[in-house]
Amino acid sequence: MKIEEYGKENGSTIVMLHGANFVHCFGRQYPLADRFHIAVPHIMGFGEEADRVFDTETCATELT
Repeated sequence: MKIEEYGKENGSTIVMLHGANFVHCFGRQYPLADRFHIAVPHIMGFGEEADRVFDTETCATELT
């Protein structure tokens, strides 16, 4: 799973889970990177993971 990371590596982490086909829907939240570590996973079937077929169980396992 590709994960984009922004902000302070040692800060508290915010994981931003996108909805269907909206990997880059957090434009207003990216400024939080000034204070936090932000992780944006590309869930299977979307973004840079678009070549994979979405499966709920696999996705849940990868996110944990």
